[in-house]
Amino acid sequence: MFLPRISCGHWPTFLIVTYFLVQLLIAYSYFKIPYDLRRLQTGREQREEGIGHSQINWLFISFIAFCGLGHLLDALSLWYVNYYIMTLINLFTAVVSYVTSRVLPKYVLSQLEKPTQKQLEIEIQKRVEKETETRFLKKINLALNREVVNLKEKVSNLETPISDLDQVLENLKSLRINKDAAQQ
Repeated sequence: MFLPRISCGHWPTFLIVTYFLVQLLIAYSYFKIPYDLRRLQTGREQREEGIGHSQINWLFISFIAFCGLGHLLDALSLWYVNYYIMTLINLFTAVVSYVTSRVLPKYVLSQLEKPTQKQLEIEIQKRVEKETETRFLKKINLALNREVVNLKEKVSNLETPISDLDQVLENLKSLRINKDAAQQ
């Protein structure tokens, strides 16, 4: 049907060996990369429900695998050439490449809209600080409410000595000191 490449012209042995080994090495890498991507995807899916990356991962896996198959067929074309199969593999590679090139920009934009790890850490820190401050203010509010109730009772009795008011002021000062210490 078609002549193998080795039959076309004079190919020195080192060129044949180099060409074949290079194509095999590229093909191996193109098969290994999607294998590892699939393992990564499977591992994430087991740890997290619906990671949302599976479509883009499958496109990359398919694209890379078809590229690897193309290089493998290219290596074999030294001895056996089937341009129909090679063209079919190139067609699949082209279709997957095109679809990936159309889907990838949307995926990239969606990922860029997500907060970074650093931004998430800053937001968490702010929320922790706010929660700590809120808890402290609730304690102060509760203590002040108790003092107001005590003062109302003492005012209603009109027998409150001024020394008790000094004690209330001391209590309020100690609350302020505790607040300052907690914020540091």
